[in-house]
Amino acid sequence: MQKVIDGKVPYAFVAGDSLAKLREMPEGSVDLVFGSPPYEDARLYGELGFALAGEKWVEWMVQFFQAAVPVTRGLVALVVGHGKTKGFKWSSTPSKLEADLDRMGFHLRAPGVFGRVGIFGSGGPDYFRHDIEWIVTVQNTKFAQRIGSGGPRLPWSNNVACGHVPVYGPGGEASYRTTSGRRVDQWGGSSTPNKGADRNGSRNGSRRKDGDRQESGRPSHRTSAQRRKDGHRDDKEYRPPALANPGNVAEEMYTAEEVRELLSGLEGSLVSKGAVGGGHMGHKLAHDNEAPFPLWLAERYVLSFCPPNGIVLDPFCGSGTTIHAAHENKRRGIGIDLRAGQVQLAKRRLAGVTPRMFVESDDEYLRRLEAKAAEAKGEADHPKPSKKARSRRGVAGDPVRHPGELAAASDPE
Repeated sequence: MQKVIDGKVPYAFVAGDSLAKLREMPEGSVDLVFGSPPYEDARLYGELGFALAGEKWVEWMVQFFQAAVPVTRGLVALVVGHGKTKGFKWSSTPSKLEADLDRMGFHLRAPGVFGRVGIFGSGGPDYFRHDIEWIVTVQNTKFAQRIGSGGPRLPWSNNVACGHVPVYGPGGEASYRTTSGRRVDQWGGSSTPNKGADRNGSRNGSRRKDGDRQESGRPSHRTSAQRRKDGHRDDKEYRPPALANPGNVAEEMYTAEEVRELLSGLEGSLVSKGAVGGGHMGHKLAHDNEAPFPLWLAERYVLSFCPPNGIVLDPFCGSGTTIHAAHENKRRGIGIDLRAGQVQLAKRRLAGVTPRMFVESDDEYLRRLEAKAAEAKGEADHPKPSKKARSRRGVAGDPVRHPGELAAASDPE
């Protein structure tokens, strides 16, 4: 592990107890901890015989966060499943875990959600199937950025690394409804049609609070304004973001054409539930693990919360999916698993993974999406995002150029 931290090798896999290994690691030695621990007694995990449930599982997970958070400079994000339903009652262990961590003073971030097609019957015969898994997320604020009086920001993040071209155009001015149901815009003008209103119901010539006349239409498409201390008004052109934040629901996006390829003969529109079986995990060796998650899920967190050449740690590495995502996208990786057989499996997998020679920048990624949209819509001059452009990011992107290649050999540990 130390060779990875020192930058001598790109990745390493270690057999051993993750709690013990974490307690041996230097403080702030990795940039991201991401993985998936054994779920609440859902599987026996081979020779481990893991069967913790309810409060016992929560207590075990709290111990793990206590050991993992000091090791990271950024986030610990763990896919913990959805709890159990037994006797028509949900165990609520993911929410109990978050509540306990919050009461103990951990700095929680809003949980991520892994959207997938759940196991049939998982909700019982009278309730919805479980189609989401919680990603409990905690930040180590000791290494946070603190700008002015603001709160602790992550030391590095790129929250649009897996974003998409904005689907909707920018909106109009901020507005709200009164108790009568009438909409009032941010300047106090009403959208209720009256004398002088245009065909869209906007009031022509309504006065803003500063006395200026407000034109009809959607002014946020054109300008925004700021008032200086000396009273001078600065009008600035509004520019929508190049890439939209993908949100905290991690789902792989498919077009109807792609769905037909996955499920022969199926017609329909966009499907957003992550494919997690049938060869869609990112590598054929992933299925030699009891509970693999897809490569695109690990890639989403690696690209968003680990800087180029940073270090990702997966303390439950299994078949090596997280380290695969890290190595392919020019990050370093450390994988720990209690079972020597899983460590050997992960090493076999990574032996066939080659880092991308070139990783797209955000601008290049955006241009590629716009070109696809233009081709699909036939609007080369003013491309609009097509459904295909809403698909998940196929090639990783980073706003920072990568340093030189690391050695190709893995740590022999």
